[in-house]
Amino acid sequence: MASTLGVERREVRRLMRDEDLGGDGPAVPTRRLNRIMESEMHRVGSRVRLGQAWQIGVIALDTVTDPPDYPLPAGGVQYAQIVDLRRQSDMTILQRLSEREINELRSGSILSGGYVNAYAVREAVAQTMTVMFDVRPTQVDAIDMLRSVIPATLADDDAASIPFDRDLLEGYRACCAAAACRERKAERAAALGVTAAYVQWLDQRAVEGIRQGQIRTESLKRSSRSRKTAWPVYW
Repeated sequence: MASTLGVERREVRRLMRDEDLGGDGPAVPTRRLNRIMESEMHRVGSRVRLGQAWQIGVIALDTVTDPPDYPLPAGGVQYAQIVDLRRQSDMTILQRLSEREINELRSGSILSGGYVNAYAVREAVAQTMTVMFDVRPTQVDAIDMLRSVIPATLADDDAASIPFDRDLLEGYRACCAAAACRERKAERAAALGVTAAYVQWLDQRAVEGIRQGQIRTESLKRSSRSRKTAWPVYW
């Protein structure tokens, strides 16, 4: 389960008692609230040890695509989020190079090799990402991608993904609301009925939600270890 910045911001404003955008406008401006939510997303993600995961079979290599350029699937993949690529056939980690270096490797009689060994990533139209491989392989294969589960930024994009499950989202919303409430002027907070006791209640709700998220995350990790295989992540 995951949510988006736009959905979660509405929930955070509800907890802040800051839903009425008329009159003087929101107590915490939207862009500032986005930055608070971005910061709390990284803090909560680190707390439950969400970090990196392998996305299995993200690219299906063939012997005919020429040049060997493959678009990454849609879904907000950013270059900064790609940690490693590996060949699925033998689990070899590929070398990451610059686009210029890949083009140099491709010069001359480049497009025939047993396996891909290196790649570069470039941004194509409509912010899609394309992986450029050094050679056209002589046999079909698949490429797995190790990527960050937590987005690098939320970039004021209401469609930006926040990859938390239900329990963790509850705790995350409360974290964001408590942090935002502490930034408001005392008189504005009082007018909205946001007291110190209420902010303390938000803190307690955050702790409980994060604790439940940690329990679920650790349960999944233990289950993964018991199978003695990597826990695949499908997007």
